[in-house]
Amino acid sequence: MDAYERATGTFADPLAQHNYFAAIAGCMAKAGFEYAVPAMSDDLPGDIDRVAYIEAHAYGVFERLDAVSAEDPNEVIVAALSDAERDAYYLALLGADSDRNSVSDGNGVEYQSYAGSGCIYASFDRLGVSMDVAMQNQALLDVTFQQALAAVESDPAVVAGWDAWSQCMSQEGYLVQTRSEARALAHSYIDDPQTLQAKEQQLATSDVECDRQTNLQEVLDDARARHLGAFYEANAEILRRHTASD
Repeated sequence: MDAYERATGTFADPLAQHNYFAAIAGCMAKAGFEYAVPAMSDDLPGDIDRVAYIEAHAYGVFERLDAVSAEDPNEVIVAALSDAERDAYYLALLGADSDRNSVSDGNGVEYQSYAGSGCIYASFDRLGVSMDVAMQNQALLDVTFQQALAAVESDPAVVAGWDAWSQCMSQEGYLVQTRSEARALAHSYIDDPQTLQAKEQQLATSDVECDRQTNLQEVLDDARARHLGAFYEANAEILRRHTASD
């Protein structure tokens, strides 16, 4: 988990997510309720959008077909509860509305305070940052972070890279402008499970080949290093306080 995720409570890292859900389960157990911890993913943040992942796993649609169709175990748990038990369950999980208040810090930044609220919020402490601190940091950092991400997408080199990649994909028979559209196309193949794997793999093979022809991944990595690097540098003082010590 990087400094931004730790500061704002946006847990993309699989281990951080697992620890967070495990903390919720422990908190719910103390309240007398079962809470199922989702299986930990093997994927690192951002991996599924990288060409190396696509080369090895395609878009993960066929691989995760069983997982996608599987029923959420927590929905099963909740469905088995009586109405009164269900109300108590959600009160323990989410807390009461009266637990949350709008707070303004010394700099005039407004955020929601979740102090004393339910397990889903109290468990943020397991990851080394309180929910209140995370909300305050989101108010401070989220706009500029989203601006940095937008700057990556609008970077002239990135725009040209996607255009070249898209033209290559068009020659392969796929009318997609970005990898997000290619992923959406792969998901549309679920409608015909018999041909899903072959179609997805063919699409992924074209994606990887076009990426190599256009050096798209290198272009994206360079733009992210420049624009996100500028964000981290500009907010170094805040983020340094949330750099993992381990």
